[in-house]
Formats: sequence, C-alpha cells, structure tokens
Amino acid sequence: MRFPKWIGVVSICVLLGAATGCGSSEKKLTLEAINNNPEIVQRGGHVKSIRFLEQDEYGRRPGGRGTPPGAYPFVGDILDAEGNPLGEVHGHRVEGLGTAVRRIAWIGEEQDGGRREQWQQRRDAFRRMRGRVREGGPLLTPEDVNQAQAAPPLQEQQ
Repeated sequence: MRFPKWIGVVSICVLLGAATGCGSSEKKLTLEAINNNPEIVQRGGHVKSIRFLEQDEYGRRPGGRGTPPGAYPFVGDILDAEGNPLGEVHGHRVEGLGTAVRRIAWIGEEQDGGRREQWQQRRDAFRRMRGRVREGGPLLTPEDVNQAQAAPPLQEQQ
C-alpha cells in the first residue's frame, strides 16, 4: 500500500506551524496597544516585547483581591529606533477587554515629580504631632505652623 502524498504534505505543514507558533494573541494585542500609546509615540519609542508577571507592583495576583479575573500585569522596555532603552511601561491586560497602561517610567526623569519628598515631610510632621498628643502635649507648636507655611504646596499631577 502506498502512502498518499497529501498526508505527508499536511503533516509537514502542521509540524512547521507548531514549531514556529503564532504567539499569544493577548501578547500581540497588548504590544499593539502599547505601541499606539500617544506618550510613547510622541517620544519616538516602541516596545518590542513584554513580560507578564505573577503579580503586579502592589503584590496583587491576577484574579485575586483588587484585580478582576483575567487581568494580567505586564512590564515592557521602551526602546528608541536604535534599540537603546528609554524607559519602562507597566500595566494590565484584561482578556477580551483591553490594555491599561498604569505607569510609564522614563530613564533620567524623576518618577514622582518631587511628590515623594513632600509627602515624607508631611508624614514626619504628622508623626511628631501624634507623638506629642500621646505624651499629653499640644497638637501643634509654633514650629509646626512655621514649617507648614514654608513647605511648598503639593503639585497637581498632569
């Protein structure tokens, strides 16, 4: 009995298709959405690949408390035309729904616009006041009032 040629051709095509693979459709959709992000396009960057994470930067797992089921956190490196790193993009991909870019961290730029230092100053002042109240002292002293007036106001995020 002779072996039909078409079975051999079909099996070779199937094996080649399995070997090369088509990649994750969610990964492709995520990359497409990230590379169409206006902020990344404006700076001349692109993302070549992303990594899906076990948990996001806050320690939440996909489908766990605080994240919807099917939401997968990812991180990707932003590159320029020559392949030099420009920054990093963080976000979530929700299956069948879309991609949310949560944060873009550019290399060489202050990540929080100076807000962290301002919040630390306010936190320290609050801790000093709380300690004085526990000791039975006054809530505010003239020194606290002067520091609060001298502190720069919190800047609004753009």
